[in-house]
Amino acid sequence: NAPATGPVSINVSNQGGAPLTITGLSLTGADAAHFSFSGTVPTVLPVGASSTIDVYFDPQSGGAKSANLVIATDHWKIPSIQVELEGIGLEVIYVDQDALFGGDGFSWSTARQRIGEGILSALAFGVPQVWVAEGMYLEMLSLPDNVAVYGGFAGNESTFAMRDLAAHPVIINGSQADDGSPADHVIVMNAVTGSILDGFTITGGLADGIGADASGGGIYCVDLNPSNTIANCTIADNATSGLSSAGGGLYLSNSDLSIANCKVVGNSSPFAGGLYIENS
Repeated sequence: NAPATGPVSINVSNQGGAPLTITGLSLTGADAAHFSFSGTVPTVLPVGASSTIDVYFDPQSGGAKSANLVIATDHWKIPSIQVELEGIGLEVIYVDQDALFGGDGFSWSTARQRIGEGILSALAFGVPQVWVAEGMYLEMLSLPDNVAVYGGFAGNESTFAMRDLAAHPVIINGSQADDGSPADHVIVMNAVTGSILDGFTITGGLADGIGADASGGGIYCVDLNPSNTIANCTIADNATSGLSSAGGGLYLSNSDLSIANCKVVGNSSPFAGGLYIENS
């Protein structure tokens, strides 16, 4: 979950003619788990006295959240008071290789510098999207469940509709990603759900290992269901080198994912240089 924000202080004041006891504090509503509070119960408030309850917003996923803080009392006429709580969780982690080191990824001005860092932040904070600014990123990535990674940004957009793939290309280059050597796979999608890769050029992979690492120099896809997507990508100049290797650009096995508006060009392999499809 994202770092907690707050506190927002709620002041409970006894304006009556007798002592008032706060007997309980609780959170209700579908999004109650995204909020927390600190306060002491029971608390006895003499006439004219007040007590402060601090409320924190601690979103575990992106989007608008709402809940109620229920303050229970011993007052016969008003046994409880409900305070409405609202907050908006992070919806995007931002990545820009030109950003200053140490950014949290919560805005373009504090973007993470590497796509892999952005994905880890998205997982840690329950954020569904990663937006990547133009440039070449020397990385190899394993895509997780339920994270969409999008390229094509200048690094100042406030809405997804402002993305321009042609004007702001993003290249993921695996040629030096494995401790200075080419990655066996630039991108791995292995038995994940809800994973999206959209708006990238994938290049520089060389699958020269054994077993699984002998195939899929560009993108290696295994055991994927239809909730996964590769879109608006160019898979170019990747390779495999073993005699039994396959799928220099893209290796697809036992999968039913969506591939839309993609180009596979200039890849090489002893078997199926561009695209290898098996049981898919």
